[in-house]
Amino acid sequence: MIPKNLPNQDNIDNIPPKDVGSDNTSENTDPNIQKQPKLKKVKKFKASTKKKGLALKWKKVSGADGYQIQVSTKKNFKGAKTYTVKNKTKYTISKLKSGKKYYIRIRAYKNVKAETGKTKKAYGKYVTISKKTK
Repeated sequence: MIPKNLPNQDNIDNIPPKDVGSDNTSENTDPNIQKQPKLKKVKKFKASTKKKGLALKWKKVSGADGYQIQVSTKKNFKGAKTYTVKNKTKYTISKLKSGKKYYIRIRAYKNVKAETGKTKKAYGKYVTISKKTK
């Protein structure tokens, strides 16, 4: 018995051939679509301890509109608290538990206008450090 989903010899000529050589999925040729900007990693990211808090400092990334900071007590950043900082290279996080190890990561972002006219954020790569509070 021949399965129904396989073509038989009579209609095998009616199957269109697969177009193997013209796959343009990796390259966009529309000039109206903006390319995502490449943001560099945040450099010289440091954290100093304060009583029940952390003072963060980093070097400015050129072309960035702001920075996203995440703080967690877990290395995999599950349940992390997220902070957004605009036009600054310093930020203080308070109300943390004393004597506890915190993992902090930061990345730069840039606001980009999308095809639909809405503004979206393009992110750079994370830089992660850990610090124990006083």
